[in-house]
Amino acid sequence: MIHFLSNCGDGSILLGKDAEQISDFYAIRVASDWEEIKSFGVGIYSEGHGLEPHLLVQPERDKLIIGFNSEVIGIDTAKKKTEFQIKLNSLFRSFTFLKKYGMILVFHEIGMIAVNENGQEIWRFDGDIIENCVIDNNSLSLTFLDSDPVELGIFNGTSKTPSAAISH
Repeated sequence: MIHFLSNCGDGSILLGKDAEQISDFYAIRVASDWEEIKSFGVGIYSEGHGLEPHLLVQPERDKLIIGFNSEVIGIDTAKKKTEFQIKLNSLFRSFTFLKKYGMILVFHEIGMIAVNENGQEIWRFDGDIIENCVIDNNSLSLTFLDSDPVELGIFNGTSKTPSAAISH
């Protein structure tokens, strides 16, 4: 990993250095030209449980958003620096980018966080293990492993279900 990153002529960032245990290594190379003579590297230390790291690429904004372990990190590839970091309450699962709303839904094992494209938290929901999420108009319908379904407003996380616990 260190050898790979040292060969990236435009610099590199190493993520996951604070992992409790390091099991796997992942690397991303961002080429700054078609010949890949100059490149920027991102290395990821993974704890090895949960899913492999996920990548949300926003080339029009020079952004990489990476979900791994129990966090999400946004990187500005033009400035070659970390722009934001979001700590999750459990293992990262996936992203859903809602371009129409300029919003990213970050799913982790027991909840989700809605953030804008700059990584600023809009709202968060923690509950049970999410089995399914359906986006319909301006609502999210969540079903869980051991809890009753919940319906949330997409813009503010406001519960349309009386027992849902939302934090802003």
